Amino acid sequence: MQKIENKITIIFSTLFVLLTLSVLVYFFNDYLNYENESKVKAQMDLYLKDLTGKIKDKRDIVLTAAVLLAKDNDVQACLSKKSRINCTGHLKKVQMTFNNLSFSKNIKIHVHTKDLKSFFRLWELGENKNDSLSSFRESLLMVKDTKKELSGVEIGRSSMLLRGISPVLDKDEYLGSIEVITDFNSIASSYRKIGINFYVLMHKRYRDIVNKVSFGKDNKVGDFLVINELNSRVNSLENINFKGTNYIKKENFYILYTPVFDITGNEIGYYVLKINQNKIAL
Repeated sequence: MQKIENKITIIFSTLFVLLTLSVLVYFFNDYLNYENESKVKAQMDLYLKDLTGKIKDKRDIVLTAAVLLAKDNDVQACLSKKSRINCTGHLKKVQMTFNNLSFSKNIKIHVHTKDLKSFFRLWELGENKNDSLSSFRESLLMVKDTKKELSGVEIGRSSMLLRGISPVLDKDEYLGSIEVITDFNSIASSYRKIGINFYVLMHKRYRDIVNKVSFGKDNKVGDFLVINELNSRVNSLENINFKGTNYIKKENFYILYTPVFDITGNEIGYYVLKINQNKIAL
């Protein structure tokens, strides 16, 4: 009888030890997962901060350039006399100077009349149509109303781009505005050098505005169009429910995304980073 009781005690003791060990292992693994997830989140925050800084740097460049050009006598004469020839040659030289600088490549210049029409796009002088921009370029109306410069992301006929816009004034008279534009390709290139893919997604609902750009099937991702140069296939972005700022893990990489807001605060797309798992130190 005593032997049976001893066996039962041993069995229960063993079960208790095993159960205790299982609980400890569970909580330890849970703790490790929490620690790893905290490390991942911290590094995603750093990548997001870096991306935000790169976008701000580009905005500062185009805004500074627009403000300087708005004070140029040739530009002012161009708008006051309604004569393109007064400044197109001069602005071409300015644009060439920008494109020779590593931090300001792919710069474009667009001049607008005071009634919110395109006076000329410097990159396509042979196609000037004086098209009205008032129905979709809220930024131009804001600049005219406030006579203040601004910068941001906005959708136009030539895509969703970073824009710096400044009023052109003769004393207090509003003559029009000048816009310096750049794309996101240099940012994509800087990330590509460190093995990260960068995508800029635009909502498809704005496709009709962007009538000077053709998009292939490789540029389509769900309800979005990828508007920057592609450095990898976009199938890894399929079936993602883009909402707010977040990140998800897919296979051996992370997808980090955050909304793009235009100058008026409307959500118009997403910035996306595809980061290989080996870039995350755990």
